[in-house]
Amino acid sequence: MRGGLVLGLGGTGLRVAARVRQVLLSGGAGRVPDTIRLLAFDVRKPAAATAKLPQSQQFLVEIPPLEASSLPPRRAARQALLQDLALGAASSLALRGIAAQLEALRRAGADSLEAFLVCSTFGGTGSAWLLDMAYLLRHLTHNRLALHVHAVLLTPSAFERAFFPSAAQQLTSDAVLTELNALQLREDWAAGVSIYGGKYIGGLPGRLSAPPFDSLQVLDGADLNTSPEAASLPAAAEGILCQLDPAFTSFWDEPPRPALHRAGAFSTFGVSSLVYPSRLVLEGAIQRLLLGAVDHLFPLAKNADTGRPEHLAEPSHPRPDDPYGKLEAWLPAERIPGLLEDALRVAAALAEPSTGPHLEFKEQLAARSPSGWAALFGRCPGFEASKLDPSALRPAMECHLRAFLQALGWRLSTPDPRLGAPLEYLQKLERALSAYLQDLDWAVEEWRRKGEHSESEDLRRTLAEARKEAVARTTSLLGRLVPASAQEAHARFEAARQTHARYRQREAYVAAAVQAAALMRVITHRLLLFSQRALRALALEPGSVYNTALDQSARIERDLRFEAAVRSQQLVIDQGFETRQSHLVFDEFTRRLAGAIASGVESIAEAVDWQTGDARLPFRVTDPARESESVLLDDPDLPIDRLAGVLTRALSFHFAESLLHSRPENSVLNFLSYLDPQAPRLAARLTSGCTQQARLLHAVAPRRSLLFMPRGSSTSGSAYAQALIGELYAQIGQLQVYQTANPDRLTLFHFYAGLELENLLAFQQGAPGADLTEYTLWNL
Repeated sequence: MRGGLVLGLGGTGLRVAARVRQVLLSGGAGRVPDTIRLLAFDVRKPAAATAKLPQSQQFLVEIPPLEASSLPPRRAARQALLQDLALGAASSLALRGIAAQLEALRRAGADSLEAFLVCSTFGGTGSAWLLDMAYLLRHLTHNRLALHVHAVLLTPSAFERAFFPSAAQQLTSDAVLTELNALQLREDWAAGVSIYGGKYIGGLPGRLSAPPFDSLQVLDGADLNTSPEAASLPAAAEGILCQLDPAFTSFWDEPPRPALHRAGAFSTFGVSSLVYPSRLVLEGAIQRLLLGAVDHLFPLAKNADTGRPEHLAEPSHPRPDDPYGKLEAWLPAERIPGLLEDALRVAAALAEPSTGPHLEFKEQLAARSPSGWAALFGRCPGFEASKLDPSALRPAMECHLRAFLQALGWRLSTPDPRLGAPLEYLQKLERALSAYLQDLDWAVEEWRRKGEHSESEDLRRTLAEARKEAVARTTSLLGRLVPASAQEAHARFEAARQTHARYRQREAYVAAAVQAAALMRVITHRLLLFSQRALRALALEPGSVYNTALDQSARIERDLRFEAAVRSQQLVIDQGFETRQSHLVFDEFTRRLAGAIASGVESIAEAVDWQTGDARLPFRVTDPARESESVLLDDPDLPIDRLAGVLTRALSFHFAESLLHSRPENSVLNFLSYLDPQAPRLAARLTSGCTQQARLLHAVAPRRSLLFMPRGSSTSGSAYAQALIGELYAQIGQLQVYQTANPDRLTLFHFYAGLELENLLAFQQGAPGADLTEYTLWNL
């Protein structure tokens, strides 16, 4: 198996290596393959405020610089490297870094290696380390790996859009190119060449016995006519990735290899890609779905400038007499059990401007007979009133609680902008249930005041006296002589007993109503607190799901704009298709969310403790970042920021799975006709964009032309792709087509080999006949 190693040298090399990593991460696998390793070396710079490298540069090894050196930049940089190498294999940062990458490739099964050393020709660091790094690679892989070493060199012309290269930079570039040209075209290697002046440094002999590079690839990117970040740097990364493909690496095994250098020591390439940025498109769709999910749950008032939520939006019902502003209108009548109906009547009475309706309701409550209470308890969906047992009301209470939770779950899972946020409903419902409980207490106290309570002293005395009189009349001689007198006494006792029993039955109904309504209030209060926490975590906190999605959306937009600006590639995005897919996923999400909310609220009935009158909310979600750990969302010890993180990860994971499931075989091939319905025109655009990355005084024909394309994923995509290939054959001539595993990129690659130094325009731009001694490092 062939492996790949990209070594970025100096600042330019680091940026190219970072771009290689970025392209690999954005590809189909979403990761850097085990058979490709990335490493960068630079002189240690002053630490930034955070003293931390960005994640994209964590493969950077920083070599300590010389202290108080007066040497020229290239010589100072090389002395810093030699100083590090002198520490030996156990302590040298350079040796340890390279050895670790080679060992990782060996573990991945690589038995041969394509190594790319990337740097600028005019910098003081990369150009000073280029030859040493090539030697180290050959030394460390000797008799272990079959190795090809390639240098990718960016000239000053590649950076003209960022800064105007100085005369010193141009002369440094000329010196580097001259050195490499002489070294590569050297014919007498019998005695070898020492790069350490015949000394051993860190146990290394430093002796070359053959040209150190298999290719010297020069890029100036000047024809791309834009900044290096959008021109030469991504083009260099793309060219390296093309050459790491197994389809191209076999080129370096083809004999006769020396023929590459007979005409000249240098090479260059041209590259042009069509890219479907699936990772960015997927991430952008996820962020839009996150924003839509929060907007679906809560109506939000947002800052007009930033778009960030500031508070809940006011309900849209404009007038107090609008039925949508009344609590009792928020649920269909068939969903309302009797006890909840009573509580909603309290809310309606309290909403009136005068106290009369509320007082009237309380009086009706106090005057309600046991049969009236029985009828109230019998009004529960799914409960048979005929089975109501006044002495055992628990089944009826449980039915009312379940019906309450079903109605509440339906309301919370069916948002309506006219009603405002769920919090408003829960707040009104909690006030209604509290007022209802107070009214029940008032009715009981009213019964006590009127003596219509089973524990009333007057009633108990009357009952005791009637019982005593009935017993006396029954057992006395007068009672036997005058039976009517005994019957009257028994009638008075029976009437008192029935009154007492009626009062006790009524009080039992009310006690059951109080217990059930209190549980309803507890559940409503807990749901209200949970909704308030969820609102903060989803929308109002700085790190909320909504604000995080806004930040991520802005980042993705910046990344897309940058990718669209890269001249060596063209983005292929069908916005209409992406929008349709997102709508389908969102519709399915809202449907499933409604069911999850409704079933979740209904399941509270299983967590009710009737003894203590308490209930916990059994709302849990799986955290993808913690090995699918189940997190209790109602945990009061769960910080808001962590709750926001859990919800963001869980929702993002769900949306990502749904989006990927809805388009499992998407590739750039599916969108080519969207970019241009005419294959000949698209082929012409690819060919014209695949220009050589080094300007030459005399044109040179490509030594090899390859088209890297994904495996066909659909009939239509394959048909268009075949037409495109046919057009490219017609326009280019010799073309090799290779299918790759990356579904996101279709790349046309031209490789130009055997270029003479005098043919490079980048070399001709220096001062003619200038003395390069001051800028030369290698005098071999």
